Amino acid sequence: MTEGAQPRLLRVLVVDDEPDIVVLLDRVVRAEGYEVSGTASDAETAITIDLRDHADVAVLDYSLPDGTGLGVAETLKAAHPDTFVILFSAQPVGAQVLSSPAIDLFLPKSEVTRLPELLETIARDRGLGSGP
Repeated sequence: MTEGAQPRLLRVLVVDDEPDIVVLLDRVVRAEGYEVSGTASDAETAITIDLRDHADVAVLDYSLPDGTGLGVAETLKAAHPDTFVILFSAQPVGAQVLSSPAIDLFLPKSEVTRLPELLETIARDRGLGSGP
């Protein structure tokens, strides 16, 4: 990076089968100054988007109409091991999913308000920036 150049923005993939949650998370990510690399409401679309436009972070709902966020995470990690995967759910699946090496962090849906601070930490740890 040249002197004075801004670091590139953290890129985030948002995946949930509930359209209102996708809109909410998209707004949260953008409001924090990060880039949304794509949004999806199912596993197949999420994988297609990430393979085309690799995200630094994938925020995945556990329950999807054509699979699970865990299955998506495994596919994304196989293609891009450096993707940080945050899996969230209203279901009590934290212990189960955290045993998978594809999941970096489990976030209960009730704690989704923690997402901005988590993204800030990830961006800082990777030397990536946020927008104005």
